[in-house]
Amino acid sequence: MKKAVTLMELTMAIALMGVVVLGVASFDVGSRRFLQSSERNTLVLNEATLIMDRISKDALTAVGRVNAAAIAVAGNTVTINQDTNNDGVVDTVVVYSLAGNQLRRTVGANVEVLTNRATGFVIGNQIGNTVPVILTLVFDVALPRNTVQDRAANNNPQVQVQSNMEVPGWSLS
Repeated sequence: MKKAVTLMELTMAIALMGVVVLGVASFDVGSRRFLQSSERNTLVLNEATLIMDRISKDALTAVGRVNAAAIAVAGNTVTINQDTNNDGVVDTVVVYSLAGNQLRRTVGANVEVLTNRATGFVIGNQIGNTVPVILTLVFDVALPRNTVQDRAANNNPQVQVQSNMEVPGWSLS
């Protein structure tokens, strides 16, 4: 008597193999999507953190005068009067402003675009010698991001970073 594989056994083996392959493929696609989402989120978070560090560093050299505060806030613009050589006199004025999705840093005539991903730049009220700053960045400003579902469906993470600008002395407005 010869042992052979019947058509039914062969069909069942192929079907089971298909289920296993689909499971592995599904796991692979899910892992890749999670990795891409994590990479995008990390990229946006790193960018926001670097910008906030730069703002905080500029604020540390702020110095006020009788007719000009060390840090002046107007809407979504921050003006920092700096004393870069520690002689007590303002020698550099740095302005951070949000225009559309661009967060800009202006020093004299030099305008530097820090990011094109900004969706929010909020400067809070002074608390002691600190001014809270909230920066919101999104991976792709062109994609819908009105809701958490929009951002998740489009793999378009949004990150919000808050920092306190520490100002030496008491000269804030």
